[in-house]
Amino acid sequence: MDVNLQSKPWSSLSAEQKIERNYEEYLKYNDRPNRYLKDNDRPRNVNVGLPKNKSKARSERTTSNDVKSSSTRYDDYDYDRIGKRTRDTVKDHLHELSLSHRLLMQDILVNANLWHPDPKILTADYAFEGILGIPPPFDERTSRKAGASVSFVVCSDGTIQPITRAASKIEIKKAFGRGSEYGDGLPVVFSWPVLPSTVQRTDFECVLNTGRVVIPDGVSIYPNADYNERNTVVLVSPDFGNRKLPDEEGAVWVTQVRIVQDCNPLMLVGPKGLISGVGLTWENELHPYLSGPKLIASKITILNTQGDNGPPGFFSINNNDGRSIYGNAAQYRLRVLTNWGISGDGAHFIRPDQFEDFFWIQAELPDGQTVKLTRSGYDYTLNNHTLTILGLAELGLSNDEDRWDECYIDDRDNQIDIILKGGEEAPALQRE
Repeated sequence: MDVNLQSKPWSSLSAEQKIERNYEEYLKYNDRPNRYLKDNDRPRNVNVGLPKNKSKARSERTTSNDVKSSSTRYDDYDYDRIGKRTRDTVKDHLHELSLSHRLLMQDILVNANLWHPDPKILTADYAFEGILGIPPPFDERTSRKAGASVSFVVCSDGTIQPITRAASKIEIKKAFGRGSEYGDGLPVVFSWPVLPSTVQRTDFECVLNTGRVVIPDGVSIYPNADYNERNTVVLVSPDFGNRKLPDEEGAVWVTQVRIVQDCNPLMLVGPKGLISGVGLTWENELHPYLSGPKLIASKITILNTQGDNGPPGFFSINNNDGRSIYGNAAQYRLRVLTNWGISGDGAHFIRPDQFEDFFWIQAELPDGQTVKLTRSGYDYTLNNHTLTILGLAELGLSNDEDRWDECYIDDRDNQIDIILKGGEEAPALQRE
């Protein structure tokens, strides 16, 4: 390091010079020092998205030792490794992350669900392979060449629209802060929402079946952009695996995902405030292409649409909640959480009128009997009370049924709402 950097004013240094300068100096002079607090520093407040006249949530600072579901010891990391993680994280925040990514990763949470009493990773299953971050020109030919499905469908207004799950390199840069070419996607689903500003690529280590450890090119809470979601972090890298099955020669896939220490540890937001996610680990017992998509959890609540929106523009589809689609008839929300985004064929999107195609509900009566609910728009009489499944929500924008056609596009995330109406004594519902 150039010793002359120590004597120069901090404001006069370039981004690269700031990275080279002593890390403690960075902590001292950075204009957002709370982003890089150490474990023993003072607690901080987190804006959880309440209206301005409401008080901010009180947060509790915890250390990595408070998280016990770990197979990783942090003192196994030597100084050089921690030092490299520090420089990488600071470099990301100084000049590499896109402005749109910074907008997305603001610390705003409203009415977000806690899916388990304890902080944990619920799933971390390897998903898309090689179709995220396609360089220009991004078109049908380059998407198919990368291995993506591309279909052209006729919309209800007569127009033709391409449908694909592939994403351009520009889109990945906007959502993940950093570019990645022909990247693979890996959603990490936590039981609690994350504090977005603490999520960096250096928080994650992905261990392959070959033993290689991969740090992702980028990370994002997209497409979980709504303020009442944000418990899923998607990792992108071209090195997560290939499309070969486990018994095929040369097959590569992620077998373990672990949260590791860096200078700005990943934090989860729980009932008592912040808790470090460092040390949480997920082991894949089966190849995700064999285990497939699955429901992880479900939760029924009185419908509350607070937080069912997100940053404007690229990141979220607002006004897609149960009240926006079904009006005042919507009374309850059964939210289901999955390991991946949901699609009937891996390409097309699910519409609000497709409950019967993809879901059914098991209702448990007080006497222990169970009833299978399979139809939407039908009034079920359960224990002398009426319950009606109105349909799905938290998908695409339009509440116009004429637009629920082959061209319908949803918000691509892994949470879907089943909207219900009925009396307050409607029986307990359980996902089956």
